[in-house]
Amino acid sequence: MAAAAKKTRKELLKEPDEFITLSSRMLGFIAAYKKTIGYVCCGVLAAVVLFSGYIVYSGWRESAAAVQLAQVLAKYERLRAETSQDKAVQGVADDFRRILDDYGNRSNGRIARVLYANLCYEAGDFKQAAELYQRSLAGFADDPLMHFLLLKSLACDSQKSTAAFNRLLSDHQDSIYVNMVRERVNS
Repeated sequence: MAAAAKKTRKELLKEPDEFITLSSRMLGFIAAYKKTIGYVCCGVLAAVVLFSGYIVYSGWRESAAAVQLAQVLAKYERLRAETSQDKAVQGVADDFRRILDDYGNRSNGRIARVLYANLCYEAGDFKQAAELYQRSLAGFADDPLMHFLLLKSLACDSQKSTAAFNRLLSDHQDSIYVNMVRERVNS
């Protein structure tokens, strides 16, 4: 086989320049479709502006929810120092409901729902607490730890659990868990 003939410098200079050829084709394409390219650029710019606006709006709503939650918790602490826990929870119930209505699907709104459920439970309003815990489950489906804690909170009824533990001690005395259950009942 014969080796490929090498082009001389003069022959290479006579060929068209690749960069200039590509540039002129691109400029010709842009000139032919300048309106379409302009509309596409405006559309992309509008999409970027809308997306950025949504991100800013979401952050603003989260911040507003956090501020309101902090104010409600401070009000609860102030009321708790002045009155009983039941009256303090009743004093902030409307504030919590407003936060849940306005920001219930935001992260601070979901946290407010759990905090309000905890306050209701501590005040003895088990029905309201169970309802709030149940509604919170869907909001924390992606967070396994929080989901577990909510499920645990739903099952937290001290009289029924003590009765169930006592029944386990009497019915299953040979179980390997009897020491753990006995410790739980005694604590």
